[in-house]
Amino acid sequence: MNEQRKEKPRRFPWLAITALVAVGLAGVGIVASLPLLRPDLPTVDAASVNWTSYSHEGMGIALEVPDAFDIEEEPYGVRMYYDGSPLVMISCISETAADDRGLWGGREPTGDTELGGVAGKNYVYDHFDALAGVHTIAHVIPYRDKFLALEFRTRRISVFEELGLVRVAEDRQLNEAELRMFSSFRIESD
Repeated sequence: MNEQRKEKPRRFPWLAITALVAVGLAGVGIVASLPLLRPDLPTVDAASVNWTSYSHEGMGIALEVPDAFDIEEEPYGVRMYYDGSPLVMISCISETAADDRGLWGGREPTGDTELGGVAGKNYVYDHFDALAGVHTIAHVIPYRDKFLALEFRTRRISVFEELGLVRVAEDRQLNEAELRMFSSFRIESD
């Protein structure tokens, strides 16, 4: 028996695609509203916090920091948190390692800087980890056959912002607290 089957014409699944797009856009809204993906990092009011001196013997550096910062020392540097958000990072690494970590390495500098009395370069860039990132201003100097970087995280960025799917917050310059940290930075030993 050689029955021929009559093939039904395929219909483009418009309803299914419309539903997926609607769910996807709703997901973008939900994900973009998560605290880790919003462009609002906490800021420190320089006039209303107590300041303390922080030094790192291994790196031979010191600077003034708000005493409200939680400080975590890592093998290649220091992360400084405020209200649970990493706002400042100090690292002493090679340019290749900085590039591998998605930091300033391998990027074009945006200008010249002086950190702790040493001439260096300024970098302004967006650093991403998966779906979220941070707009960063980094001051980088040559130091101990590597590079010493003082980096300020100025706002959060989501991949959805990069794609133009959510509002874009304005980038900002260093605030008074960050400027105080930058200007107090000193090298205590080479």
